[in-house]
Amino acid sequence: MARMNWLVFAIALPVFLQPQDKMQGKAARVNDEIITWEEIRHKYRDLGKKNLTTEFLLAALRQEAEERLFLQVAKQRKLVVSEEEIDQAVERVLRAFGGKVNFEQYLRYRNMTVTEHREHSRKELMESRLYRILVQEGMYGQSILLVETISPGEIRDYYNENHHKFQALHHVNLFRIGLQFRSGKEAEVRGELAHSVRRRLLEGGDRYLTAGIYSDVRSSDVKGTDPFVLRRLQRKNKFFTEETTRHIFEELPPRTYSRVVRDGNSWNIFFILERVKKPADSFEQAQLKIRSELENRKRQENRARLLKELLKKAYVEPADLFQG
Repeated sequence: MARMNWLVFAIALPVFLQPQDKMQGKAARVNDEIITWEEIRHKYRDLGKKNLTTEFLLAALRQEAEERLFLQVAKQRKLVVSEEEIDQAVERVLRAFGGKVNFEQYLRYRNMTVTEHREHSRKELMESRLYRILVQEGMYGQSILLVETISPGEIRDYYNENHHKFQALHHVNLFRIGLQFRSGKEAEVRGELAHSVRRRLLEGGDRYLTAGIYSDVRSSDVKGTDPFVLRRLQRKNKFFTEETTRHIFEELPPRTYSRVVRDGNSWNIFFILERVKKPADSFEQAQLKIRSELENRKRQENRARLLKELLKKAYVEPADLFQG
């Protein structure tokens, strides 16, 4: 009887909640379009197979189905976005990020190419145009969609309420190999080992493998965090003496191994992964970033509202894809 109950449960389980290796073939249908699990995996192939969990694939499927639905409606209405309009949208983003270098860092963080970002901008412009048309037609009423125009007052209020976001930044992301000791004799032995470890690193030894073998110090034991990296280390910190901190912030070049540094009861080798030093943003400097963020918020809210309305007239399979 227990076996029978288990079988009934397995049959009733929605297809997209099945184990990952069962997620093959047809994943969803949006009106006349079919989306397959293979398409979803291919789209996110750069993330690596281990990161394509069942939960991630389901979220990606929902996003893909949502995009297909919006684009279907836009196509029905014969909406078109020109290359010039995309250029202007990209230029606004470049200005918001303070130039090409910061923008390219953002793209790398998002694991997105320039071409993919342009396509993303095209879809956003298409959807924004669709919102305006539907408002003008009174299809769902003015109360359904938010006006996306951002007033100067909204920008000023956001700046005042979130002033901490625009303060000066000065921190480093620091890789550390630390060898601890408890006595003077042990300090001498561990110091010699630390110099040997540094030579190994300078000769091209793998940083993480070396740290895993020799480092006694872990920055965190939390699953999913890097145990050898101190992120956003401030000039004023509880980890190191003032002398060591001065070496890290003033003397050690980024992407270079430090000398062997004694700090308290440990010998250390440091490697700066990233040094961030940014002056505070004045209100004038912050306006473009704030406008971009607030517009995006309203756009996302409009997207959610419009999706709810469009789903009333769409055929979506499985029926509960957008539930939960």
